[in-house]
Amino acid sequence: MGQRFLTLADVAEELAVSVAQARVLVRSGELPAIQVGGRNQ
Repeated sequence: MGQRFLTLADVAEELAVSVAQARVLVRSGELPAIQVGGRNQ
């Protein structure tokens, strides 16, 4: 099975947390993430 990429909203739904809480987990390093694209893309 290949890698699976999820949006922040999808991750928040899977973890049963808000999008803001998921963002905090990413910024703290507890949840590994990458950014695909940039602003306005």
